Amino acid sequence: MLWACLTSAEYASESHPKVFPLVSCVSSPSDENTVALGCLAQDFVPNSVSFSWKFKNNSTVSSEKFWTFPEVLRDGLWSASSQVVLPSSSIFQEPDDYLVCEVQHPKGGKTVKTVRVTAAKVEVLPPVVSVFVPPRNSLSGNGNSKSSLICQATDFSPKQISLSWFRDGRRMVTGVSEGQVETVQSSPVTFRAYSVLTITESDWLSQSVYTCQVEHNKETFQKNASSSCDATQTSPIGVFTIPASFADIFLTKSAKLSCLVTNLASYDGLNISWSRQNGKALETHTYFERHLNDTFSARGEASVCSEDWESGEEFTCTVAHLDLPFPEKHTISKPKGRPDSAPALHPGLSRGFQGLRTAESSPGPALPSLTTATPSPTTDVTMKPPSVYVLPPTREQLSLRESASVTCLVKGFAPADVFVQWLQKGEPVTKSKYVTSSPAPEPQDPSVYFVHSILTVTEEDWSKGETYTCVVGHEALPHMVTERTVDKSTEGEVSAEEEGFENLNTMASTFIVLFLLSLFYSTTVTLFKVGRLALGRA
Repeated sequence: MLWACLTSAEYASESHPKVFPLVSCVSSPSDENTVALGCLAQDFVPNSVSFSWKFKNNSTVSSEKFWTFPEVLRDGLWSASSQVVLPSSSIFQEPDDYLVCEVQHPKGGKTVKTVRVTAAKVEVLPPVVSVFVPPRNSLSGNGNSKSSLICQATDFSPKQISLSWFRDGRRMVTGVSEGQVETVQSSPVTFRAYSVLTITESDWLSQSVYTCQVEHNKETFQKNASSSCDATQTSPIGVFTIPASFADIFLTKSAKLSCLVTNLASYDGLNISWSRQNGKALETHTYFERHLNDTFSARGEASVCSEDWESGEEFTCTVAHLDLPFPEKHTISKPKGRPDSAPALHPGLSRGFQGLRTAESSPGPALPSLTTATPSPTTDVTMKPPSVYVLPPTREQLSLRESASVTCLVKGFAPADVFVQWLQKGEPVTKSKYVTSSPAPEPQDPSVYFVHSILTVTEEDWSKGETYTCVVGHEALPHMVTERTVDKSTEGEVSAEEEGFENLNTMASTFIVLFLLSLFYSTTVTLFKVGRLALGRA
């Protein structure tokens, strides 16, 4: 049993015990509708004391209701304590109610010491009552199918509460089920309770008025619901888990988990928390954003080691809100079929990524676009490494002697998680100088993706021979990263594949020229022979 602070002391002399009242910090372990109080006697000699308890009206508490614990010797003085457990309904009905603890000690004859013990004051908080009705898109059209109405009472104290259902003013007994009262928070202590009413779809669509009645602390609260009022119901709250991105894992060696909650009428009472597979809570930071349609969205973020994410461990986001009948849970893990761990950064890129690590690893409070939130994939992923091509600026752009564009085409990769970074002379280029498209399925093969990134450079830098490198990171690559470099001197160079095409074109052109020459020669010879025959006949 946990005990609260010592509140007062009354004692006759140093030779007699000092007596203190004790108030329980928690309810009795066996019955939360009971009150536990205590009495402590200290610094007495000899070690012989007895305890008894009385009510305010001087009636005696039965010895079956309290216990006396053995004496304890410390620094030559003895201490002992007694505990009484009584139903909360039998005592402390009024603010000035109390119990009396009597301590008898034989020093110098029979000595009786008394102290008043009062219960800790409990803050009374009224419940917040909400009724959740079945959405219209959840109705099957079969009148005999079952639907559920949920009544929830939250943030109330003390714990005693009663929930009941009425239809058009008549109390309903069948189809009602209640859950256990749960603790919401500990300081101050508040609770949550709910009741579920199961009815048929035809009963719900009959436009009857269903009432949830909540009785708490001698007060009554009511909330009505009817299918006729359902047309104005707002969009339901959406919860989306966003898995860790490859870029975060590769650059920071940690995996950032995000949980996005949308369509919030308010963020009062919202709680977003992440937990591990073993139930251990993760430190979660929550960010809010207000939208033009007067709704709110929130994102809860937590970080874990990249090794934990790569191992396939499951992580759960739990969202609680006043507009949700029950906390909503979504679990994500890394999809199967991916590498178990990320190799070290390619040696040739270590210097170039030093600045990038700092720039990318400081998360801002801004929320992502709602369109970026997608549920975590659960199926196996087929991995294909990307092909990377870098295209120099066109001659038409360079002739303007203004800005020019260097393009990096990344194609044929899967899964879609990829990052692109530009380097100039081996140093990272600021993101404001380039733009990268979102991954999109290739038209010929939707199972693989492509992106393109366009870097804007000055004509002067290009003409001076500055080198530009497109760095591509993808987990299907041998070292998880590859690069392609281009500058003025490589502007006319072609890859082996392009060279093959040029050789093919040269062969085709040569064949056509030889064919035409052969045809011309044959025609000339034929005409010459025909001319000689004509002259001979003449």
